[in-house]
Amino acid sequence: MLNILLITGWGMGTAVLHPLKQALEQHDIQVELIDIFPAQKAEVLAQYIEKARGADVLMGWSLGGELAMLLADAIYQQHGEAKPLITLASNPSFVAHSHWHCAMPKETFQTFQESFRRLPAQTLKRFIALVAMGSASAKEQQKMLQQLQDQPDHQLLQDGLELLAQLNLVEKLEHYQGAQLHLYAEQDALVPHQIVAKMQKLPAKNLQVKVLKQAAHSFPCFETDWTVQQILAFCADWQKN
Repeated sequence: MLNILLITGWGMGTAVLHPLKQALEQHDIQVELIDIFPAQKAEVLAQYIEKARGADVLMGWSLGGELAMLLADAIYQQHGEAKPLITLASNPSFVAHSHWHCAMPKETFQTFQESFRRLPAQTLKRFIALVAMGSASAKEQQKMLQQLQDQPDHQLLQDGLELLAQLNLVEKLEHYQGAQLHLYAEQDALVPHQIVAKMQKLPAKNLQVKVLKQAAHSFPCFETDWTVQQILAFCADWQKN
């Protein structure tokens, strides 16, 4: 049985991805769903590297996807194992820099970070609206995400924002030897759709990029049929090779 380690996104907790987990489990895939973690702390990162080594496939949504990238690279560098990597609406550099413009402007991100420090509840509510923005049913999705959202751990979310500000994993993806699948939404309000063309041009050996039209950053939570279809096809290809 295939084992997937699935890491959720910033600010959401794990409950929002239970439908995706359950849908994958209907196809005889074992899914361990975990929250984000402060990977900037060496001892914490080491623990999660060991956890990730026990999985067949590493997968994450948004910041969770960046953490999956980080774990995949660390396992490859330390142990020579190139695990299949799947990301869902993830930007290898969430904040723009001189060599990666398809991301959130630094000033916009810093404003959001400061807003979360001062008004965490209101900022999280606004963030959830952005997660759903672009979907034809954005208001309904926003309401459901708010109902499913776990009780926030503010320190963990502060650490997560620091990671989003710091992580730049473009070069790691370029040189990664494992199979990669990166799924995006055409109407994502948090990850610019121009990233698709940039990701397709990365010189990685085995990299696929797929786009879901008329969908938002929230697609892993609500467009589970399409998401599962892409994951199953990717895993079948990987197992054949």
